[in-house]
Amino acid sequence: VPTRLGLQYQSRDASSEDWTLFKPAAYQSPRDSNTFNTVAMGMKLVSVRSNNPSRGLPLVPATILVTNPESGIVDAVLSATYLTGARTACGSALSAELCVKDKEKPHHLVIFGA
Repeated sequence: VPTRLGLQYQSRDASSEDWTLFKPAAYQSPRDSNTFNTVAMGMKLVSVRSNNPSRGLPLVPATILVTNPESGIVDAVLSATYLTGARTACGSALSAELCVKDKEKPHHLVIFGA
């Protein structure tokens, strides 16, 4: 997985430093023991804009671009704001479960996500 690129954005009122992250990814399946076949490529674009909630917009809007690996043409543009929040919450739940794996299970579990 290539390194993500982060661009900082200074809001007009200079009260916050927001970010936009470009997160490229590719999935390769083994063709044989020495070569791989790239079957999927894409990028997730995630922004954090602290002033968005006051405008009725999500704090962390996200979009996924899926490209055809052979042609480089964009196959799909997906809204990923809900997916990003759900993934954050699932990561918290999985971490909590792994932390208590050999211990008594908790009676209540609260999960926070974006």
